[in-house]
Amino acid sequence: MKNESVAIFDIRSYELTFLIGGRGVNGTFVFRGSESDFYDGYGADGFFDVSSFSSAATRVFNAVLSSYEGTMRKLYIAVPAPFIKVRTKGQTLSFPKRRKITEAEIDVLFSSGLNELTENGRYVGCSAMYFSVGDNRRYFSRSDVLATKTALLQGALCYYFVNENFYALTQKLFLSMGFTEIEYIPQSLAMATYLLPAKTREGYAVILDVGDAASVLLVAYGGGIVHQETFSCGVGQISAALMQEFGVDFDKACEILAAADVSGGFVKKDVMWTDRD
Repeated sequence: MKNESVAIFDIRSYELTFLIGGRGVNGTFVFRGSESDFYDGYGADGFFDVSSFSSAATRVFNAVLSSYEGTMRKLYIAVPAPFIKVRTKGQTLSFPKRRKITEAEIDVLFSSGLNELTENGRYVGCSAMYFSVGDNRRYFSRSDVLATKTALLQGALCYYFVNENFYALTQKLFLSMGFTEIEYIPQSLAMATYLLPAKTREGYAVILDVGDAASVLLVAYGGGIVHQETFSCGVGQISAALMQEFGVDFDKACEILAAADVSGGFVKKDVMWTDRD
């Protein structure tokens, strides 16, 4: 079972989490070790304090790895929106005659699109919003378009580029811990594909992810991200506004916020303010 374990590092706007997990019974995911810690955080322009990030990351990794009986070589990092750019591109691949689409043709479609892009940042992956074969039908996964016979393969493609400073920082930090391979996963893409059913993503879907110090607005479509934008406003700023508006302390403001109905309702009636005149 140890060989099936994966190491995941999740970076939130004020908290870092490192976990080791693996496949459990009935398709479940079992945590075999996890640790979280706070740090100075990040905003729309990046980390507020790089040393705070590095120190907190080292603490959570040491806490988990010290009690894990095994060796982890590959690390998956969930990259927040401020540190990753998304480039979208329509790409067409034509053939002299009809042929059956295989993985090879899809790989060529992606690589030809990448070769035409100029972007500052480290390329870390790609995905497709959808594929088409010239008949106006849209295929929202690679498996759907495989084996289709066509002389024309098209795709609405997404390419992901990690900020070079972020890349250099994480490479230096985690390779020194013994990891030999690091894979960067766009946090927005992971969130969209996990939270939204595939059928929902056959149309444009919007997610607002409110963090502690920064929030992200993203638009998902199919298997890709159409657009994402980070702004430096989160739970901390909202809580401060509630403190000012209602004259309550920080803990009470957080309680009000936690009780809010995000579907558009109001604070639950059972929330009582006992410290107000």
